[in-house]
Amino acid sequence: MTPRVAEWLEKAEGDYQTAAATWKLEKPVYDTICYHYQQCVEKYFKAALLNFDRPVPKVHDLTRLSRELLPFISELETESEDLERLTNIASEVRYPGLTATEDEAKLALEICDRVKAIVQDHL
Repeated sequence: MTPRVAEWLEKAEGDYQTAAATWKLEKPVYDTICYHYQQCVEKYFKAALLNFDRPVPKVHDLTRLSRELLPFISELETESEDLERLTNIASEVRYPGLTATEDEAKLALEICDRVKAIVQDHL
């Protein structure tokens, strides 16, 4: 693993830890939790792209990033619907008008944990 890949993974784990810490607040901020789980997956994908000597696009769309990884991590194909859902949840709640629910935050955690494990198996 190159230092650059390791740095992306460290950043990803920082997002994961931030989401985990936010769950422990007296009133968890579900918007923040969803955002950081999405960011964790995004950074895992970018680390994997670097690991496979692929360019890292400056996008936040998890579905697009996963398509770039399909030649290397075929298991991501079954995750496309949930990756789109996580992208949408995280982007929609960043601005006024919508707020994430506890159920959405739990779903974001489940998706993040599952996808993270898939990517880790290939690094």
